[in-house]
Order: sequence, then structure tokens, then C-alpha cells
Amino acid sequence: MKRLCGVFIFLLLASANIHATIMTYSGVINNINFGQNGAYPLAEVGDVINGTFTYTHGVSDSNSWDAVGEYYFNDQNSNFSFDIYDSSENGKLIYSQTGYLRKILIENNWQYTPNPSLYPTIDAFTPIAVLDNGAEVFLRYQNRDTNLDVIFSDVLPLIPPLFDQFNYTTGSLAPTNTIGQIDFSLTSLTPVPVPPSFIFLITGFIPFFMFKKRAQSKNVN
Repeated sequence: MKRLCGVFIFLLLASANIHATIMTYSGVINNINFGQNGAYPLAEVGDVINGTFTYTHGVSDSNSWDAVGEYYFNDQNSNFSFDIYDSSENGKLIYSQTGYLRKILIENNWQYTPNPSLYPTIDAFTPIAVLDNGAEVFLRYQNRDTNLDVIFSDVLPLIPPLFDQFNYTTGSLAPTNTIGQIDFSLTSLTPVPVPPSFIFLITGFIPFFMFKKRAQSKNVN
């Protein structure tokens, strides 16, 4: 019976994990403005950035404005990784950090209403993360003023739009207690296929456990 309980618990966990989106992203550093004694001293222009982020579904929109969706996360329902590879040393990994998503902004035909001419109208998917060292990472996937049919509402998408639908893709890393940041151009946004649910696999073992339980009962009698 204990085994069956364990199976059902695992089944519930597997079912919960299905309701999450897993994405990979990549970029290339194009600007570092920390100064000589700044953070991330090994990083250079041209180095490659790779990472992943995961967020669960069902998070409520905290912004009542229909043009902007604002979804807050924490270290319990999201995760984030940020790696920098040295392009001058055959792609050697020089920094590897983890954290979680602080929020995701979804912008659908967003305009700066006080004066729309100051900023372009955009569709945007913007994950904002906090690394374990306190640094913030911004990933800006935007379509600016061109065929604004990339994002159709401020609802958090199960899967973000394809990378090639955005025409302005930038990112930045802003460390804490340091003036300056690392800027990078984003080069991809790719969903990771979630493995098929383990439900059918696990439920296939349940009749086995039931049969074994009956057999044990007969042997006792």
C-alpha cells in the first residue's frame, strides 16, 4: 500500500510539472560599461551568452491595463540560468549563475500615452530575472511598429512567439552595487519540448502493484 501511495504522489508531481513552459535563450555581448574594476572582469565583447528559464502557468495579471500584462514569479514557480562563454578561448565557460524570474511583461500594442511620438508602439515579451548574486537580467523581445500582430493580448502565453517574429531583441545584465551593465544582442528564443506526461507510464504499473498486493494476501492466508 505504501508503494501505491508513493506512486500517486509521484503522479501528482508529474502532473503539476506539465503546466510549465521551458525556454532557452542566447545572445552575444556587444557592450560592457563597468570600467576596469567592474563586475564580471573576464567577460568581453563578443562572448556568447546561453541560458534557460522556466515559468508555471496560472499566474494572475497584476496590471489592470489591457495593453500590458505583468506577471510576478518567485523561486518556487520559476527558475533562470545565465552562462557566459569566452569566444576567444574556444567557448570556455567563464560564468555560470542561476536564479529565478521576478516577472514577465507582456505588451500588446503598447503606446506611451502621454506622448506616443516619443516611443515606438510595440508588441513585447520581456522576462526579468534575479540571479543568486542579486544581479538583474532583462530579456527584451520586441516588435516595434511593424506588423503588430505578434502578440494579440496581454495574457501570459503558454509558449512565447517565435524569435524571428521580433525585430528588436536586446538584453542586459545589471549587477548590484555596481555602476554599469553588460549589454547583449539576443540571438534566439526556443521552447524546450516538455517530456510526455509520466501519468500513462505510472498508471501502467498500478495494476502490477494491485496484482502483487493480492498475491501477497493469498500467501498470507
